[in-house]
Amino acid sequence: MGGLTGLRPRNFTWVIKGKLAASERPGGSGRSHRRVRRDEELIWISESEITHVLSLLSASHNLKAYDEFGISHTNIEVPSLDELPERRPTIYEFIDRMRRTRGEVLLVHMDDFHDPLSGLLAGYLLHADLVEDEPTAVAVMEQIVKRPIGPVGRKLVG
Repeated sequence: MGGLTGLRPRNFTWVIKGKLAASERPGGSGRSHRRVRRDEELIWISESEITHVLSLLSASHNLKAYDEFGISHTNIEVPSLDELPERRPTIYEFIDRMRRTRGEVLLVHMDDFHDPLSGLLAGYLLHADLVEDEPTAVAVMEQIVKRPIGPVGRKLVG
């Protein structure tokens, strides 16, 4: 989309063009989180085709800011990476529902966009029957994120 103000979120990428995107947490993660950067990224999100943000953070970080910017959002808390596999069905069900809803465009984020989020989304491609098998899901997601997915992410695919 051309002409947007604000800043595109770091590592923003389309997983399913026009329907499902991913990025790191707007404003950055942990000690590198910057409110000014977050606000600029939320301006970009609010002006983009994104209609809903799914936060997979362990707490309600950014949710108040999403409200302030008029961005619809849902938080499925993932308290630790060890709990991500058990949260997968809930996350996939939510993404499925959003994909089926006409006009909805979802942005999913964790704190960072590293192996866990890449593996989770590769697993979603498999879950949604968009790819045939786990190796293909990994290969497709590696092309999307332009980097290899390590063991932590690969464990989340199947």
